[in-house]
Amino acid sequence: MHMTIKKRILLLIIPLFLLSGCGSLLLTANFGKENPTSLQVNLVNMIPENHYTPTSPHTINNAQAVQQLYNTVQALPHQASGSIARSCPVDSGLQYQLVFSQGQTVIQKATYHPGGCPSVVIGKSDVRVPDKSFAQTLAQTIGLPVKELFPTFLFSCNTHSPCPSPTP
Repeated sequence: MHMTIKKRILLLIIPLFLLSGCGSLLLTANFGKENPTSLQVNLVNMIPENHYTPTSPHTINNAQAVQQLYNTVQALPHQASGSIARSCPVDSGLQYQLVFSQGQTVIQKATYHPGGCPSVVIGKSDVRVPDKSFAQTLAQTIGLPVKELFPTFLFSCNTHSPCPSPTP
């Protein structure tokens, strides 16, 4: 008789244990799933000697387009680790600061460096390698032709070519 009570208790405990494990697994799968609904974009000139037409930060509220760009950023391949010698074209010093948000909550920050050897830095140190389709998706999301993602500077100041004097 004692054996049947133990078997019954065991038969009740096992399904409860399995169900509780599956439930937490299901919750874990949805926890952390981020769905940004807006994107703030700011074009920043990191080389003050290169003068570009000023731009204002702007916000994109098309949730579907923002989510597509966010997913594209997440899917970019990681930059190979270690010291790999690369020959990169001249870097224009421009970078796009991207802030993905859901309501007032910042989900993720990323910086797109389109010049030189292009890269996308997620957070502070997760370096990804963008391709042409990334540039197309970014341009489409912010409403620019792809060629306008890479503006040319108005003029550049250096020791060989000083900046024009503001006074005549």
